[in-house]
Formats: sequence, C-alpha cells, structure tokens
Amino acid sequence: MNKSLVGLAVILSVSLITIVSCSDKNSTEACLHEASMNLDSGNYDAVLASTCAGAMDKGAAYFGKAGYSVTSVVNSFVDAGATGSGSTQSDLNIYMTALVKSVSGASLDNLDKARDAYATVALGTDNYKPAQFNISIVLALKTLSLIRTVIPGDLVNPDGTLNKTCDVNINGVPDSADATACALLAASAINTGATPTCSGALVTRSTPTDISIYTDAALTTQVSGTYSGLTIRFTGSLTTGCTTTTYNRLLYKNATGQYFAATTTSDLCYQQPSSIQWPCPVTGVNQDLVTSIDNSINSAISSLNSAITATNTDVQNAINDIKSQACSSPCAAVCGVPATCPLSCQAGATIYCSSEDLSNYITTNLN
Repeated sequence: MNKSLVGLAVILSVSLITIVSCSDKNSTEACLHEASMNLDSGNYDAVLASTCAGAMDKGAAYFGKAGYSVTSVVNSFVDAGATGSGSTQSDLNIYMTALVKSVSGASLDNLDKARDAYATVALGTDNYKPAQFNISIVLALKTLSLIRTVIPGDLVNPDGTLNKTCDVNINGVPDSADATACALLAASAINTGATPTCSGALVTRSTPTDISIYTDAALTTQVSGTYSGLTIRFTGSLTTGCTTTTYNRLLYKNATGQYFAATTTSDLCYQQPSSIQWPCPVTGVNQDLVTSIDNSINSAISSLNSAITATNTDVQNAINDIKSQACSSPCAAVCGVPATCPLSCQAGATIYCSSEDLSNYITTNLN
C-alpha cells in the first residue's frame, strides 16, 4: 500500500477513536448531568429509569418519592433537638406534627427501596459512609412513619399543632393516639392471656377472634395475613367538636401465633359480613408494627455508627433519643427461648421495643 495512504489510514483511525471516545465521554457526562437535574427537580421516576444514575442517586430518588430528602430530615432532627431543649413539646410531638404528616403503604415501600439502593454501595468505596449515613436517616424516618400510620390524620390541626378536641378520658392525649396506645397494650395482654385494659376505655375484640380482611365490600380481594379487630370505646362524655368515642384498630397475628398492632393505612377494609370495617393493613415486611419499628430504629443506629466516628452529633442524638425513649425492654428477659427473641436482639441489641414500650412512648410524648 502507498505509504501516504497507510499514514492517512492511521491518522483517520486515531481520529475516529478520539471522536468516539469523546462522544462516549460527553454522552456519559450528559446523562449524569440529566440525572442530577431530574433529581433536583423532583422527576424521580426519570432518575430511576436512567441508565447512568448510581446507587446514591437512586436512593435519593426513592426517598424523594416517599416525600422526603435527607437534608430536610436532618434539619428536622436538628431543629427538634434545638427546639425541644427549651420547649414543652416532646420530640415525638414535633415529628408527628411537623415532619411526618402523612404516610401510605407506597411511601413505606419507597423508604424500603431507598434503603436497599443505598445498601448496594460497597464497603471501602468513597460513597460507603455517606450511603450508611443516608440509610440511618431513611430508617429513622421509617420508624417515625410507622408510628404515624396507626394514628389517623385528624391528629394534627391545620396550624400544625396537636388536635386535642377529642380527649374523652381527659388524660391530655388525643383519643386517636390513645386508641393506638390501647391497641398496643391489648395485643400484649392477649398474648399473655390477660384481659386487655386501657385508661378510660373499654376494649372489644372482633368475632370471630381471627378474621380475614378484604379491600372491597364485595369481599373479592383478600389481604394476605390473619388479623383480629379491636373496638376501643372511651367511656367519658363527648366534648365540643368531638363526634365519636369509638375507634377501630387492627391486630396482626404472626407466624408464632402472637398478636401485634398492625401497620395500617387511612383506607378502610372489610370483614365478612361486609358491613364491618377496619383500617386496611400494610402487607409485606412492614405488616407487624412493633417488629418493624424495633428493626428500623436498631438498624438506623447500626448504619449511623458505620458512617460517623465522632460522637454526640445532632443526628446521632436525635436517633438515639428515639430509641432510648421508645424502647426499654431488656433482650435478656425474652431471648432464653429462641422463638421469642426479637431480630434486633439477635443482631446485637441489648434492649428492644415492646408493645408496652411503644404504648408508653405515645401516651407520654403526644400530649
């Protein structure tokens, strides 16, 4: 071949490789820029569909779809710590009125997906500690969201304060929150064979004891799981603006035959006969309220410890405060029999959240 032609072929080949390489680089950078812009603008589905978005972006997108950002939650934790120190409001009061305003089965699912996305960041990589920090925020928010799911929307007034219009038993706790605390106590009493008792309230279980739940009045679509309904009626007199003394709460029966307050949504489901209605349960890993809360807060602390080497940070204090205030039952008391040992205890925790702990947490802090 003519030397000139060979030289031209080499030049063209090198030029073509350079052009393709630049094109690939520019294409990747453009894709990453687009994913970042979509994340900033709240176009979370586009981020999740992106071919170049990494685990950190996808975790943030799922967290965004749940209605939150890591920055906003961190700021709320810091504000609660700062405000709570000189305020009569508890941290839980602030979280329930200002941070976690609404929760659904879909939002809980997105919180789980955010955690799973961040969890794919490998140990030893640059983003590992930031990912672990974000996991701790996601799980702490999930803990609070799980509590919020079983306290109806009327807990909060339009101005963001607690709605205490209904306080029939005159204990300073809104009846909607009190009913949830009562259901937690009732579940524990049922497990031990005791008679459920609550402050100023009568508790009646559904008949039959174990019921099937359907999403429609025609009873065609059954929700997975076995449940028991509780009707909680406060025995005091109605106050102005309060229209009911009766609240329905749902218990979930786990594989070992124990009852726990079920994680529920604001929708209503049906028991046969279809005239009987109960809050619709959340299915899957979040079905059991007590276990889900216990696992979430302990995993949040574990992830935070993997991310932060310093102590006494605002976020650490906020998350540790949730655990210390909501959980006080010793693992040693229940782990003699493997079947009764909570997963958090099996993972190394020394205390766990029981039904009684969570009931006390609600009634002590939501007033």
